[in-house]
Amino acid sequence: MTQDGASGSEKRLLPRLTVSHEVFRHAVTGKFFAVADLTTRGMAVRISDPEDLFHYSVGAEVQGTLNIRHEKFQIQGRVRHIGRDLVGVEFEPLPAAVEHALASFLDPATLGPELRPVPTGDASLFYAAPSGTELLLGRDADGSFTRVTVMMLGNLVQWDARTGLRTGLVKNSFEESLVTGITRLETMIFEEDRVIDPQKLNLAKRLVSSSNLSEDLKKFCTRRLEGASA
Repeated sequence: MTQDGASGSEKRLLPRLTVSHEVFRHAVTGKFFAVADLTTRGMAVRISDPEDLFHYSVGAEVQGTLNIRHEKFQIQGRVRHIGRDLVGVEFEPLPAAVEHALASFLDPATLGPELRPVPTGDASLFYAAPSGTELLLGRDADGSFTRVTVMMLGNLVQWDARTGLRTGLVKNSFEESLVTGITRLETMIFEEDRVIDPQKLNLAKRLVSSSNLSEDLKKFCTRRLEGASA
């Protein structure tokens, strides 16, 4: 995916689903770790026991088994980031079969049907799917939608009634997160593109169009992700 650069970074507190759909088994320790985020470039694994951080160090090689949809794939990579409860791993070159399986699993047409509603406690609508894929529809007390946010594959696309449309990259800051019920509030770093990235928009629209959302919501989201205000 081509990038046009970023106009700057900002930290944002975003809700994340605490339940992981993918699991990584560390080859040396045999321990299982929930995968918080997954892309074709790498993953972030959740560390529930602080003692397990001793098995990771920045730059160290990591090998193990990635479980996706009840299938197991041997992967290897290197630790790039370490936080209080997250470890970021960048994949080394993977076998073609594994790359193909990851690409298929992470295709918006595959992730879209798996978007499931998550209670928010307010008027907003929050949907989550595997691999840190999320759709958040913010709305006022009167029911009118004022924001559409799509986060997937390390990208963020957002339409806001006041500020308009923007795209960019999003990554975990690896700061300590706060768990509230079944969701986790994490501080993410958002690097906004200088110009709107049409490829990111296309990914977001494909995700929405392949989902099980109502046709009205699909049309609403698609129009906003095309930059339409009404």
